[in-house]
Amino acid sequence: MTKHKLHLAEALPKMVRKHRTFSPSQLRSYILAEYNKDVTAEAITMYFKRHPAEVAQLKQEVTTEEVQHIEVTDNLFHNGTFQELPSIKKWNIEKATLVSREYQKGNVQAIKRICRGVYFLKDPHTKKMTEAHLPNWQPKTPERLTLEQAQEYVATLHNAHTGTKGYRIAIRDFFLSRDHITLKTTEMSGMMPPIGKWKHVYVPREILDKIFAYVKERSYMAYVADFTMFKTGARSTACLTEFLHRKLRQEEGVNVIAVTDKGFHRTGRQTFDKLITDDLLSELQKGWDTIGDNPFQGLDENELRSLNKEAYRQYLTGDALDLGLSEPNHFWRHMFGSHMLRATNWNYTAVAELGSWSNEDMLKKVYGAPPQQMLRRLGIETIPKI
Repeated sequence: MTKHKLHLAEALPKMVRKHRTFSPSQLRSYILAEYNKDVTAEAITMYFKRHPAEVAQLKQEVTTEEVQHIEVTDNLFHNGTFQELPSIKKWNIEKATLVSREYQKGNVQAIKRICRGVYFLKDPHTKKMTEAHLPNWQPKTPERLTLEQAQEYVATLHNAHTGTKGYRIAIRDFFLSRDHITLKTTEMSGMMPPIGKWKHVYVPREILDKIFAYVKERSYMAYVADFTMFKTGARSTACLTEFLHRKLRQEEGVNVIAVTDKGFHRTGRQTFDKLITDDLLSELQKGWDTIGDNPFQGLDENELRSLNKEAYRQYLTGDALDLGLSEPNHFWRHMFGSHMLRATNWNYTAVAELGSWSNEDMLKKVYGAPPQQMLRRLGIETIPKI
């Protein structure tokens, strides 16, 4: 009996058109079922890489066919198809020079999950992630996703006690790209904590030191990341990618690193000089000496979040714990703001510059409103003098 060789050039495009997917694992299953040939997912991936023009044409065909369907099928969310949808493709092009590729990929994944009505929950005991689905949710194309549907999704996650910040950021940016609208605070109702919810949160340094010690005992690299965010006000993504040894420079005897960090979602990332004090330099130097140019190479942002949450549950209470659990990495930017404002006697201009806040009013409203007790004391001391 003659054994016929499978020609991927003939079979693969047929399977893509028929099943409307570019997933190597799924295509492998379809080929096995219909051709009785076991082709590895790696071979399919390699074929796609070697024939980019053909893949581009197939994606255009498949995407056009999917968009024309009134009822959204699961094929819309397979590898490659979702990214070729008009609104997603336009969004990716707009953000290409404003944010990192990985950051935008995370935003697209968030919108894809919303369209599918899928989210993930972590078992508090086993730490395993399980997939959950919104009840009675019909899959949606991003072209037809409404703000009300996005709000429903985020509200479901909030009620399930899982984080919503990444989804809220993606929703805000996606609607800005697709509809040219900036969502107002009222329109984001139910999707984010009230502005200024944690403006009075202040955690004394002795408590922060206990948190540092807890994290340090379990991961020295994670501790240095937290310490870096606390000492510079840098956000977590910038912290893990921007504190490179080759960027360290001296100006008038002061150590400085230029850090590219996120700005307001319409303006994209911006570059700010961060002062590297001697105590921070000492910790970063250990990472540079042992790991290389990026002292945080290999440190996963989600693992850092989880470890920080463990520490916060040990040492924080009330609004401080609420802030820590809601924004476990961003917590340190809040601590930079609240501690620096007290150390500078509430000099908002200086702290905004050092912490790279372009808007002093936002610093005051969100990160450090002056306590009424301090204002009253200052008023009693100074008003009689005028």
